[in-house]
Amino acid sequence: MNLENMIANQKLITPVLLLVFNRPDKTKIIFDIIRSVRPTKLYVAADAPREDRPDERKACDKVRQIVKNVDWDCDAHYLFHEKNQGCAMGGYSAWSWLFEYEDRMIFLEDDSLPVKSFFFYCQDLLERYKDNDNIGYIGGVNFGQHYGSASYYYSRIPASTYGMATWKRTHQKYEFGIDTFYDCFKTPSYKANFNSWFERIWYTKKFERHLSEKRNGRISRSYDIQMLYISFKYGLYNIYPQVNMVSNIGFDAEATNYDPSYDHGMAAVYGNRPTEELGEIVYNDNIVIDPKFEESMFVQRALFNKSYFWAVKDLFVYYPLRQIPMFYRVGKWFRKYIK
Repeated sequence: MNLENMIANQKLITPVLLLVFNRPDKTKIIFDIIRSVRPTKLYVAADAPREDRPDERKACDKVRQIVKNVDWDCDAHYLFHEKNQGCAMGGYSAWSWLFEYEDRMIFLEDDSLPVKSFFFYCQDLLERYKDNDNIGYIGGVNFGQHYGSASYYYSRIPASTYGMATWKRTHQKYEFGIDTFYDCFKTPSYKANFNSWFERIWYTKKFERHLSEKRNGRISRSYDIQMLYISFKYGLYNIYPQVNMVSNIGFDAEATNYDPSYDHGMAAVYGNRPTEELGEIVYNDNIVIDPKFEESMFVQRALFNKSYFWAVKDLFVYYPLRQIPMFYRVGKWFRKYIK
């Protein structure tokens, strides 16, 4: 499939969902890219200002004005919340809202800068694999890993939330509270979907921590750990492109889930990554995962290229202590002030 011809000659008929909040400058950059590909259907979900941040009202209003400026032939829909949903529920509620009306979507967050071919690549693969229940998510982000000669490859690890596409059938599996975890994690089918015993322990502990924090009243800021959970619960395959088509331009002080005072180089690794147009799609319908390559994906995406020794320390020392309020506060202080 030649994407250059597709961009020039075909309509973008797949619904695009944009999630926005309080960043007008970044929203305008992303919205201008969406305007350039002229989707025939656009959904925009905008969170409301936080009650303890009265200064956010002006920024949120600016964002809503930007996304209302649809000057092309487009069926536009808006979900403007009157009460703040928070990052996690805001994303989940936006997906659920769109899937009341559509069977597929292309999704972008307000700090996710895509190239034009990202939209048509997603549209093409959404249609190609629409009847394959084994495919969960189609990603637009590549963090430097390459495998095979096709334009994309497969992994159990889901695509990055901020620039991806998926179907209603996948969202119907999604569990915001991952409430079935304790019934699922000891079953042979769940265990069989991991590449190694260590990977299974790592992610299982991650799910347990999420549930523990929820029981302790900590508000989750994530709606991607649930994508991880259903990928391993159902044995889903997820698509990664060979080139990076979406760049996160939001690793700064405006971000909800990023604190530049203690995130130790995450912005350098994951923020503002160079993007590249994909001129042509070379298909790969051999839906398998190479265990050796999947291990390298795990080390990069889960361990952030750190050693297994670090991972064991993190898993069995740091995170258990983090659940104790006093150690959590002390650890947060050290990350913030001790470089």
